[in-house]
Amino acid sequence: MTGEGANATLGVFLFLLCAAIFFILTTPLNRRKKLVASFDPGKPPARPAAKTEQLKIEKGQVELGSGVYWSPLGHPNPHVLIVGGSGSGKSWTIRLLAEKLLALGFHCVLFDFHGDLAVKGAATHRMALDSKYGVNQLAVSFDRTGGGPDPQRFEVLEQLRNAFKPMGVLQLALLDDCLKAIYRKFGVYQEDPRTWRQPVLPHLGDLEKELEARIRRDPKDLRARGLRTKLSLAFDFQIFSKPQVPDSLGANGSHPRKGLHVDLSKLPPQLQYLAADTLLKQIFRQRQLAGIQPTSSYVLIDESKLCTPAKKDSPLAALNRIATEGRKFGLGLIVSTQFIGHLGRDLVVNTFTKIVMGTDKTEIAATARKFRLEESMLQSLQHPGDALINFADSTEWKELHVGFPIADE
Repeated sequence: MTGEGANATLGVFLFLLCAAIFFILTTPLNRRKKLVASFDPGKPPARPAAKTEQLKIEKGQVELGSGVYWSPLGHPNPHVLIVGGSGSGKSWTIRLLAEKLLALGFHCVLFDFHGDLAVKGAATHRMALDSKYGVNQLAVSFDRTGGGPDPQRFEVLEQLRNAFKPMGVLQLALLDDCLKAIYRKFGVYQEDPRTWRQPVLPHLGDLEKELEARIRRDPKDLRARGLRTKLSLAFDFQIFSKPQVPDSLGANGSHPRKGLHVDLSKLPPQLQYLAADTLLKQIFRQRQLAGIQPTSSYVLIDESKLCTPAKKDSPLAALNRIATEGRKFGLGLIVSTQFIGHLGRDLVVNTFTKIVMGTDKTEIAATARKFRLEESMLQSLQHPGDALINFADSTEWKELHVGFPIADE
């Protein structure tokens, strides 16, 4: 081979080698551009023209923004999950959704742990030391096929065990025995449904009296003393020794209120969890006993980690039960959280509509992995109300701006 031929061959080889290297290096970039589509992490998203937007209702649907509609009745399940950092617009979004659901005729219960979820059309009931209403954990369902004191006793045991850990087997046995004795003292018997409608039913204050009576009878009863001490916080605040907060979903055949805002912001965290868990389980139980029906009611919870038990993946946890079974009984769920890891898998998997708002930079990677998003898509959410939305029947994430008051520059 001549010198010129060798040089030509070498030139072709080097050209092909450079082309191959270029293709290898640029293919991931091109794929990334295709995935990111219109998202430009270096360019802040445009602010909406209007200073304040409101969610619009059209033919039973709610326009969330940017021409994206959410249908409370049109999707395979009615549940909505909102994920976003502090100040991203989660609370604002929940309030707007509640107002629109009420306007559409749905019944709504809002669980408020921070005192900022009051909405027009929902009666506010604040739970505190001096409040009129509380939560009666011992109130029984009147349904003859699944109500009565025995099922309620099992619920109370589970709730108190989760709220006041650790609680050993002996303490649980004593607690169960006390609850049986209290129902008997009030003349409430499982075998006689007529007694379930007693004009006065026992409450947690009666459990305290029962424990104190046992301590007086046997001052050396360490189990009774230990259980009394463990439950002292619930006894001292007395919210579990007051009339039951009115139920907007029509428990036990009562006329349902249109909306109820339960303000738990004045309670310590343990009692916030216990009150919310009790009400959630009561609501779900009443809907379950009412049977299969179309969606007519919603539970809305901001910062749902505050009513999530330590065993977040337990199928018996209230939020997981509503997420997996609520649709059948006409009950929808809208929850928000700052960190997706706070919620159980059942809730995440069974939520048809997912909204991701601005996330703290320390959580961007974890959130992106969980929802199979590009990190640049999350980084583009720079203003309150900026969001990505996904409906479970699509792989597409849409960009939108939920109605939110925008501060002047």
